[in-house]
Formats: sequence, C-alpha cells, structure tokens
Amino acid sequence: MIAAKDFSHLLGSLTGISDRALSAHLELYRQQVARLSALGAARPGFPPGLGETLGGAPERALAALLRSPVASLDLEPTGPLAESLRTVEGELAGRGMSFRPKWYLGGDDFWTADRGVGVNIPWFYANITLWGLANRNEQSAYTPEQMLRTLRHEAGHAVCYAFELWREPEWVGLFGDSLEPYRESYAVGDSRAHVEYLQGVSRHYPQKHPDEDFAETFACWLDPASIWEQQYAEWPVALAKLQYVQALWLQGRFSSNTVNQYLGRTEPYTRIAGTVGQALGVVAQAPAEEPLVVTKEWETTRNGVCLHEAFFEVLGGVEPPGERFLTGVILAFGGWESYLADLRRCARAVDEHGWVLTLWDEREGRLENLAAEGDTAPPLGTRLLLALDLHEHAFMLDYGAAKHVGFAAVLVNVNWGLVEYRLAQVAPALSFVDDSFAVEQPEPEESGEVSTRSGRKR
Repeated sequence: MIAAKDFSHLLGSLTGISDRALSAHLELYRQQVARLSALGAARPGFPPGLGETLGGAPERALAALLRSPVASLDLEPTGPLAESLRTVEGELAGRGMSFRPKWYLGGDDFWTADRGVGVNIPWFYANITLWGLANRNEQSAYTPEQMLRTLRHEAGHAVCYAFELWREPEWVGLFGDSLEPYRESYAVGDSRAHVEYLQGVSRHYPQKHPDEDFAETFACWLDPASIWEQQYAEWPVALAKLQYVQALWLQGRFSSNTVNQYLGRTEPYTRIAGTVGQALGVVAQAPAEEPLVVTKEWETTRNGVCLHEAFFEVLGGVEPPGERFLTGVILAFGGWESYLADLRRCARAVDEHGWVLTLWDEREGRLENLAAEGDTAPPLGTRLLLALDLHEHAFMLDYGAAKHVGFAAVLVNVNWGLVEYRLAQVAPALSFVDDSFAVEQPEPEESGEVSTRSGRKR
C-alpha cells in the first residue's frame, strides 16, 4: 500500500491560491496515489503491498511476495509488532528505565543473545501480511497478545544481561547459576517455585534455565495488568522472585546506568537464503502474463504522483533563492529575470496538461527549464529541482482560463530555499560568482490580479 503524503499544512498559508482550489488539487493527488497502489498490485514483481489483512492483499502482490528472496525484503516493524514494541518500551519507560533492548528482525525464533542485549524477532512478524502467512503453520502461529508477552520475556533477558544481575549472589540464590546448561527434563511437571508467564507459548519454560526463570519473572512484574501479589500469594518461592525484582526497582537499580551494552551474536534476516514461500512453506502460483497497458499506466501514474509531491513540497514558507541556485541561474540564463522569463516561455509552450520543470543536467553541468506535456518523467541524466503544475486543475477554480495568472500565483509561493537544497544534493561544487547580485521574489504579471483569498503568507 502506497500512502499519500500529507500536505494539509499548506491550507491557509498560500497567497493567490485559494483553499478551495488547493483542497481539490490535494484530493486529486490522493486519488492518483490510490490508483498507483491498485495498478502496482496488479503488476508481477511489484513490491508487496502488505495490506492491512492477508485477505486484503491482492493475489498478484502475494504471488510476487512469495517468490521474493527473504534477504531482499525491505522490512520494518509495522502493525501489531510495532504496536507491541511501543507498548513494551512504554512499560520500561514507565518503570524509569532509559535502557531499551536492541530489537532486530532475524531468524525463525525469538531469542536474546547470550550475555548480550540484542533481541531477535522472527522476520515474518514484521507486518500483518507475513504474519498471516506464517500463521498458516501452527508451529509459528502467534496472536498479538502472545507477541506482547514474548517481547516482555525477551526484555527480561536483555535487562538481566545489561545490568549483569546474573553475577550477583542474591540473583544466583533465587534463580541459580546462569552458566549451567539448559535442561530438557524437569524434576516435577508443575512447580510452584517458578513464575509461568508465557503460558500458551510454552508451559514450564522457566524450569529450562535460570535465565528463563528470571525472564519469566521480570515479564510478569513488568506487565501492568499483572496482579502478581495475589496470583502468587500461595507460591512463596515464585513470590520471592517477584519481590526481588520489585526491590531492584524500588532501590533505583533499573534507573541507573547499565554496565553492559554488548550486542551479542545477531542473525539478521538479510542472511536468510531462499524465498518467502520456501521459508514459510507456502507455494505461490504464477500469475498470468502482465498486459502491457498496465505497465504503461503504472509508469504514467507514478510520474504524476512524484511530480505532484515535488510540486507541493516547495510551496509555502517562502525563502529567497540561495547562492548556489543563483549561481546556476546566472551561468545558465544570465540572470534571475531571464530565468523567470524562460519559465513563462515554457508555461506558454505547455498546452492544457503538463508541467514546467527546472532540472539539473548532469551531462552538461547546468540548469535547464523544460515544458513537459502530460505526466512525463524528467529525461534520463537530469535531476528534478522544481516542478510547477500547468494542468487545468491547478488554476481553473481560481482563475478560469487565465493560465498565466495562475502560474504567476504559483511562483509567488515557491520556497526557493528548498529548490536550493535539492540543487545542493546534486551539484555541491557550484559556488557563488557575484556577491552584488540581488533578487526579489517574483511578482504577479500585470495581465491579471492574484487573489489573496487563502489568507496569510507563511
């Protein structure tokens, strides 16, 4: 899913462009973004849409996702995982901790690095689409509630290692020797000496190792919904462990500086071999051959979206041209007025639908203006600095057929400082050539009055 950028801050801040016209223009842009998402989902090989539900992800997008190498995915925690991480970090902050585990997306299980603070979260929980695919396999099925409990558990490991609690005699007396190996069998099936927090994830897990025993205890203590004093009132050993964690907090141990920030061994998902389908045991069916018309419409719509974003980004918050941009203008056009005159020439050259673009020509090393019909992408070898919309929807509501007046209104609102910033990214070597050169903001053309119905300047 491609999200439209929010340009609502421009409302009420432009001169000569009414809020009514701007709102209509922004709505057209949002529709264009929605169309781009729909077209993209129909293209094989298009990056996964990662819709809000697995059922809502288009079939072609899912097929492309399943054929994608796991290591090639661009993953960040979203959806329930992101919400769970925010919740756990908020709970740590609420207990006065500045420490945070070093979460990362990695292999197929949850684990915290031995004596480290790096916490592995399975890559397939990164978003709701992958989560849904993974949950087809009962062994990896997690609910959001189980995810939240597991993250609290892993936070317990990281806290133990960050503050090196496992070295302290009282910790050893309660939980045992952290250096002993993991156990696979237990003396008793059910033990009242341990806090069992993960429950549905894995019963009796704290009996496997002292580190797991502490992590379960910490997770239960951290959970704001836990009523551990009552729940474990008749389990004296387990209660003593919870009271130990409570005492550490009351003593300010968790608000002090950590003694260990060792990340430990990590296994990021970018090292995983194979495709998403292979890793999750889901077979993708090859989609039908893509019609050429879908590709062409997608390309045109994408150009329109990018050009509109470049257009809205430089409106408002007016700053004069900077030295680097003025240098480029002088070298290419001879002066500021000549540059503006060339922009107007391009505006006249555009028929009813198109753009006026200021580009940096990487081959020639100079600025140039271009009249572009429709939603044409800038030519290869150029970098877009300024995009001015000359489609009818950009001026008709305010100025009718007087395109030149609408164009003048747009120029009044250009933040040339942002154009300067874009130029600095592609031509950092340009230097100012004339300290005496001065420039004023463009004024409306005499052939029409610019409306100020939208209110103040920003």
